[in-house]
Amino acid sequence: MKLLRSITVLLLAFCLAVTVYAADEVPEFYSKSLNDDLPGRNGDLSDIEKEIKDQAQAVLTSLNVDAEKALADFSLDNAVKMAIGRGASAHDAYDNLASAKAIVGDAVYTPRNEYDSDFLQYVWKIPVAETENHYVFSTLLIYSPKDISISTVFAPKDELSDVTYLFDRELVSNILKESGLNVNYEVILPMNLSTLHTDVVVFYADKVIYGIPFSARADLLGIENGKIYNIDELLSILEKMAQEEATNTDDSTQFGGSGVSADTEQSSDSPDWSAFILPTVVTVAVACLVYWGIDRKTQNKRR
Repeated sequence: MKLLRSITVLLLAFCLAVTVYAADEVPEFYSKSLNDDLPGRNGDLSDIEKEIKDQAQAVLTSLNVDAEKALADFSLDNAVKMAIGRGASAHDAYDNLASAKAIVGDAVYTPRNEYDSDFLQYVWKIPVAETENHYVFSTLLIYSPKDISISTVFAPKDELSDVTYLFDRELVSNILKESGLNVNYEVILPMNLSTLHTDVVVFYADKVIYGIPFSARADLLGIENGKIYNIDELLSILEKMAQEEATNTDDSTQFGGSGVSADTEQSSDSPDWSAFILPTVVTVAVACLVYWGIDRKTQNKRR
């Protein structure tokens, strides 16, 4: 009887431990530190913090928000490292997300401290301030410890957008827990598709690669923010966009901006040859007249 009780107690303790462990599971990318990318600074990021606060103060002032109060909880500890793609077209976005899929797939079998790729680079997104109607965040790109680019902007505070999960750090965890999937929390890569104003959290579970999109214009993409998609579904959407973009290159409107048809405006890379024709003709004519005059003088002297 005592043995049975002991086994029961051990089983209950084990179940409780598993439950607590599962509840503490968070995406690995939230645990990264900005200091990891700036080892030569010995933890001194005061100049970066000051620059972000100065930029944020200007943004918040333009929004008629008390900057001092809004920045009270700001901390660089909340920075999130993510991959960012190259290019500015839907076709580039497709290639970038395909690269993220390959990176996550490889990382499952070859653990590494960083996800290497010839197609992607890394940026840090930092939640700075949350107001009643806006999110203020910074994007930080590190070229070297002394060469850092910082940009601070605001976004509308919609129910779900491309930056919501930066401010609500339980959002992604809750989505993953409620999915019932056997998620590998150590292989999760946030991917920023900047040309589409969309972030996709790419992860691996049950031998399948998935993505959770957070977009500023989910309606244009035809997706639902915060929903788990097989990564191939998202790639199929981007592939279709790329095909439509290629078909309408001459007179279409691209995502997020207006296009200009080729026959109404010339690119700065395509010179206006008509601007050179008249000066060239005049120059040649003058040269011919000068030559003709010199030749006649020479002939008269000979006579």
